Amino acid sequence: MTVEMTEPFVWPEEPDDISPWEKETYYQARKEQIEFQDSIAPDAARKAPEAKRKLLAEQAKLMLEGKETWKPTWQALGLNFDRPLLGRHRLPVEK
Repeated sequence: MTVEMTEPFVWPEEPDDISPWEKETYYQARKEQIEFQDSIAPDAARKAPEAKRKLLAEQAKLMLEGKETWKPTWQALGLNFDRPLLGRHRLPVEK
């Protein structure tokens, strides 16, 4: 196909400000997509979870420096397992 134009085509100038296209948001979303695809790949179970590894290393460092103390999960969540009523409702154990 041939197209005849009355004026020659001229490519537009590249814009100086590309913020309206949210370039950083695009690249962040692309990075997250790649991480998700890697997490569901067939060999994903054999790879070390790098994000969890880094998080645990940071937590261990804070504990060793004394800036953070360890608590069991149930205490960190604010749960209370002191239940004196449980002792009264136990069935007798046959000997």
